[in-house]
Formats: sequence, structure tokens, C-alpha cells
Amino acid sequence: MSFVIRDLQSSDYPFLFNSWMKSYSKEFLDKKNVPSQIYYQGLHKLIESLLPSCVVKMAVTEDDLDVIIGYVVASSDENVGVVHYVYVKESFRRLGIASQLLASVGIEPDMDSIFTAYTSSGSELAAKFNSLYHPFYIANMFGDLLDNSR
Repeated sequence: MSFVIRDLQSSDYPFLFNSWMKSYSKEFLDKKNVPSQIYYQGLHKLIESLLPSCVVKMAVTEDDLDVIIGYVVASSDENVGVVHYVYVKESFRRLGIASQLLASVGIEPDMDSIFTAYTSSGSELAAKFNSLYHPFYIANMFGDLLDNSR
């Protein structure tokens, strides 16, 4: 499978939002007592607020740069890589695409990094990259966002 990594384009937003919310819901909603309406509205608002401060890279097929196979949403905080979400379509997993996406945003296995969204498939990748799960990192970033939602 030949693919290239490119920057996020405005036409990518529907895929990014849809895949992030649906794939994370498999982990989140199955294990928590959160009504789906609250989950989808809350996560959509969080992603919208998060994206402007992040680097987003898209893995796309080499033959058609509009065919997305995965992406990474990341930021940095004082020399620590922060991974907010990595997504690769199921049929393309275990081909090294996620590792290459992480490398494209400067996150390497030998550096300190954290991840903010826990998934069972992502936990394997996090271990490979010596990454620490920090579920409250985003809350610290957007404390005012959470306070204004009442």
C-alpha cells in the first residue's frame, strides 16, 4: 500500500470528525454511562476547540490524495509531544501508518510524549512510543471551555 502524508485540508473535516467520534465511541460509550447525545455534542465541541492549536497530518493514498486512510492530531508542550488522536482505517492497521503519522508530527519512540484519549488499539501504540496516558491534559487546556458549558 503506497501512501503519502499531507496537511489537513478543509475538505477533510467531515471525515476527521466522523471517524474520531465514531471510533472513540466504541471505547467510551461501551464503558461509561454517558448518553450518546451528550457524548457526540461534547466531543464535537472539544474537537472544534482543539484543532486550531494542533498539527494535523493526513495519510492518504498515493494515487488519490483525497482518499484518507488515517490521521494524527497532535501538539507539543515544552518539548513533550502530545497526541490527541491517531486514527487509521481498520483495513490499513498494523502496516506502520500510525508510526509514520506520529513521526510526521515529530513524535518518536525515544522521546517523552503523552496521549489524551485512551483506546485499546491506541494503548499498544502508546506503549511502543513510551507515551503516558494523561486524561486530564485537555481539561487543563480548556478549563474555561468546561466552566462555560453549564
